[in-house]
Amino acid sequence: MDFINVIIAGIAGYAFGAVWYGIFGKQWQATTGLTADDVKPSNNISAYIIGIVCNIVIAGMMRHIFIASGVAGLANSVVSGLGLGLFIAGAFLMINYSFTKRSLTLKWIDIGHAAGVGAVIGAALSFLI
Repeated sequence: MDFINVIIAGIAGYAFGAVWYGIFGKQWQATTGLTADDVKPSNNISAYIIGIVCNIVIAGMMRHIFIASGVAGLANSVVSGLGLGLFIAGAFLMINYSFTKRSLTLKWIDIGHAAGVGAVIGAALSFLI
């Protein structure tokens, strides 16, 4: 049952990403140089598969961290997930994007995505574990 809960939480994180990039997709495309055709599922299905798998992996690790550190309840889970996304994943993105001279816009769009996914997976896990 725990594996199913992790999958559900991962799908919730993936769904957040779909909404996030639905809102910021045009700006994201402009900063990456990709076109709408470049990112269509029919032209890049592997990225979408990798995205869902990675969200499930993230949810699994977050579940482990939450259980090991006693994180419980909706508020604590959302704040912990937000913190992991913003201060761990976001910091790695900032480092990598700074060395590759990516735009500040791209940095904040992708860091915001990481923070939001962490918060959403945290919320989902609070109901499932």
